[in-house]
Amino acid sequence: MKKINCFVACNDALTASETVKQLKLSSLVSGIFLLVKEGNEIDAPGCEVIKIDSIQSSETIRKIASKSDATYSLIYTKDSRLDLGQFAIERFFHIAEDS
Repeated sequence: MKKINCFVACNDALTASETVKQLKLSSLVSGIFLLVKEGNEIDAPGCEVIKIDSIQSSETIRKIASKSDATYSLIYTKDSRLDLGQFAIERFFHIAEDS
């Protein structure tokens, strides 16, 4: 069962594609949403783009909340490639479930 929505800050298509590729490896990931600043055009197959003004703004948090329909949400705020360790998403999920 897919239980995690992932929200990833993104302003570079190449960086986004590498991060998305890693997130898609987990069967727990329900959806991947790219947080893209207004004015940037990024297209990543299998992802939904959410236009934002700033990663720290209340409006961005509202947009994330409106799309958060899974049990858990992972929000990655760095605009760099995310390198996950082996079973990182699964460990994240099990810690959340046990807390």
